[in-house]
Amino acid sequence: MTTKKDDDVVLEPDQDTAETTADSELVEEEEHMAATIQKWREKYKSAEAKAATNLEEAQRAKADFLNSRKRLEEDLERSKERQLNSFVESLLPLCDSFSMALSHAKEAGSSNNPWQKGMEGIYAQLLQLLQSYQVTLIDPTGEHFDPYQHEAVATEDSDQPSETVLRVMQQGYARNGEVLRPAKVIISN
Repeated sequence: MTTKKDDDVVLEPDQDTAETTADSELVEEEEHMAATIQKWREKYKSAEAKAATNLEEAQRAKADFLNSRKRLEEDLERSKERQLNSFVESLLPLCDSFSMALSHAKEAGSSNNPWQKGMEGIYAQLLQLLQSYQVTLIDPTGEHFDPYQHEAVATEDSDQPSETVLRVMQQGYARNGEVLRPAKVIISN
């Protein structure tokens, strides 16, 4: 029995050592796993922050692109309008010439002249062309003088109220509400 007790005594410390070693290995493994989990959590948070930053930068770049495209389209539209206005303005002296020729023909009193009828037809076509480009005549006869639409070239005494347009010396033209050329007018004193 003593031997058994000795064996028991010998065996018990070995079991305690084995259990202590196993427990310590488990604790070390748990600590190692906890550290690994903590490391992955930190990497995850870092990746999440980087993804949020990248998303924000991508959204900002997209907004900048859309704004640039919108500005470019607006600039292109303004350029087209300027070119069209320039084209229409280049036709205005031709309108003035037709208008002057027809007014002289009317003063001469030749209303059945085939030449005059041809000129009137050509002038009507020119006015239709201008109308297709949304060009309107500014004829302010009898209206109050507006310095944004009219250019006063002379004044005359009249029974009309002051600054009333008496006669139009040269037609004015506007396109889409924008004055291309103001009407040259004579106003009352």
